[in-house]
Parts: sequence; C-alpha cells; structure tokens
Amino acid sequence: MQKTAKQRTETQRTAKMVDVQVGARVRAHRRLLGMTQSDLGAALGVSFQQIQKYEKGTNRIGASRLHDIASVLRVPVSVLFDGNAPHESLTRNAGKRTGRRNIEPADMTLSDDGLALARSFVRISDPRIRRRVVRLVEELSKAGDDYRTDAIALRSAAAIRAERSDSDRA
Repeated sequence: MQKTAKQRTETQRTAKMVDVQVGARVRAHRRLLGMTQSDLGAALGVSFQQIQKYEKGTNRIGASRLHDIASVLRVPVSVLFDGNAPHESLTRNAGKRTGRRNIEPADMTLSDDGLALARSFVRISDPRIRRRVVRLVEELSKAGDDYRTDAIALRSAAAIRAERSDSDRA
C-alpha cells in the first residue's frame, strides 16, 4: 500500500522525535558521568561533531552504535528509549523554557541547574541534611505555585474591574 504525503510527513516527524529523545538521553547520561562530547567520541571512534549530531537528533543512531554508546555510558540500551518523559522536556534548552514546567524527575539533568543540583545533592553524606534539602526544595516549589496562583487571581480581578468600568460607561 502506497503512503500518502501526509502519512510520510507524519512518519518522518515521529522518527525525528524519537531521534531527539534518544539523543537527549545520551546527552543527559554523558553529562552525569562528567564526560565531554570529545570523550564519548574518542571512546566510540567518532568525532565530537558526530556526537553533537546524535545528541541533537540531527543524525540517527544505528543499533550497533547505540549499543556501543550504552556500553560506554554504563547503562542498558532501554534507558535511552524510556518513553515516560514529556517531549517538551527533551529539548536542548529544557532548563531555559519559561512558564510552568512539567519535567519528569529523571529528565531534570537535562538542564544545567538540574545537573548541578543532582551532583551536589549526592555529595551530601548526612541523611538528615539530605532530607532537609528535600523539604526546602519542596517548600520553595510550593511557594512558586502559590505566587503563580496569586498572580492569576490578581489578573482575573483586574479584568473583572475593567469589565465593570466598561459597563458603567455604557
């Protein structure tokens, strides 16, 4: 059966998204290990430019190369295909988006801040201090949610006042 142009485009788009997802996961695991693109490239016998293309999803990663990458990164190949993460968080600039974020915990290392937080957190040896850090971050995230809720309520109130003043003029 011949595919229509629309079906071909949709297939290409889906394939591209998978390439971007896998590349983002390769990048995240490489960064967690403190490896540079040059380090990974040298271990695989390719240039750092090729690693860049894999990580951006520009070039697809073949099965045998994916197996080699997983071996160098010391993870099972399946980890690079984890489908639970939202597509939006797998972009190169995941940590630079604005607005409400919906990033899976495993993907927080895609941002520079998330990686720094993860590296610092694992160096805390005292479990009591670790728990305090977790509570602090939880409270800070709640405060951010409260601030956004207040801002939305204020904008809504302002819109209602504006509508009332418009109807008073009429």
